[in-house]
Amino acid sequence: MLLLPSLQLFLFLLSFLQFTTPSTAESATTTSLLMVGNSFIDMNQLEFMVEQMLQEGDPHKQIYAMRFDQGSSRFAEHVKESALQQMMLERTWDWVLLQEQSEIPAFGGTYWEPTLDLSLQSLETLDAWIREAHSETVLLMTWARVGMDPYYPDLFPNFEQMQHKVQEGYERMQQAISTPERPVPIVPAGLAFQYIHDHCCPNGQDPTANGTDFVALYDPDTIHPSVLGSFLVACTIYATLTPVGYPAVTHLRYAPPGMKTGVQHRLQEAAQAVVLQYNQQNPNNRDYVEMKRAAHKKPYQPDEEPSSNNEKEDTAPASSSTVPPSTTSNTPKRILTIVLPAVGVVFVMMNVWMWLQQKRQLANYAGRQPVPSSQDELYDDLQLRDSSSFELPEIR
Repeated sequence: MLLLPSLQLFLFLLSFLQFTTPSTAESATTTSLLMVGNSFIDMNQLEFMVEQMLQEGDPHKQIYAMRFDQGSSRFAEHVKESALQQMMLERTWDWVLLQEQSEIPAFGGTYWEPTLDLSLQSLETLDAWIREAHSETVLLMTWARVGMDPYYPDLFPNFEQMQHKVQEGYERMQQAISTPERPVPIVPAGLAFQYIHDHCCPNGQDPTANGTDFVALYDPDTIHPSVLGSFLVACTIYATLTPVGYPAVTHLRYAPPGMKTGVQHRLQEAAQAVVLQYNQQNPNNRDYVEMKRAAHKKPYQPDEEPSSNNEKEDTAPASSSTVPPSTTSNTPKRILTIVLPAVGVVFVMMNVWMWLQQKRQLANYAGRQPVPSSQDELYDDLQLRDSSSFELPEIR
């Protein structure tokens, strides 16, 4: 009576092949982001904001965002952290975002340039860890003080001059670790702050005066970001990391609790405009976008109609309901249609052969004692130790 077990085994194999066939709905993947910096990324749960945006941008993926920060820390201190090295190497992150202490990138051409040189050397070490884990390195360009920097008043007398120097420093860092095969993008968050600075007061009002939209981006200390500032940074990060294949940041519905819709839209539009313009001006950012676009394009399918709007579709903002193209191929289904009938024939032939062998054995052993009818009877004479007599060792 081997027909029933053989049939059960055959059905199990069939169900196993079906469930292991990849499908868009069942093969959920994970997108991961590690943010490394100091209090600038610690404020207002910045990594949570980016995580929510990425989740809305691609609801079919599980988003995992993590932050490693220490107050006032810099790259030269991060490279001494074995915990950070282990965190970077324990998995392949989609992105590892690095943020330097806010003034160091602006020290180029000044008395404190050796500090910037040390930062560049430390960045190369951090980038080497990231490359070893086959992850992508991303630089987060920070923002200048609202007005004069109280620590370096002669070097940074106002927002514009400090932001210009910060931009130069980050682009110098970008050149140091970018290669043609692996361009490292910059998230131009500081330029998004500058965009609000330049456009918030069309009537000639001082943008650094109390009550302006620009000042509202800052914490009362005029250094760290407010909730509005962190949201602007998050929008800029999202727009930089997802140049293709995701909805544009202006199409996202997520906003921190209590934020007015008009404010949300203005900050999203500012981030989108800055990232689009910077990606055109910065060669490494432009190469990064092209690399992402090439990886995102589907291979040509003969049964698809050629589209004359492919270029427009790549560059136009996507709807918030955009679903990523399916990566499932028809090849597994074709294999199943060939393999399963063959497997069925083999099972039938084996079943017939085993049935004949069993019939022959029964004829030879007629009149002998029957085999036990259940597995339990085989262990009647065994002295089994009761599991309750075992004690687990104490865990200290």
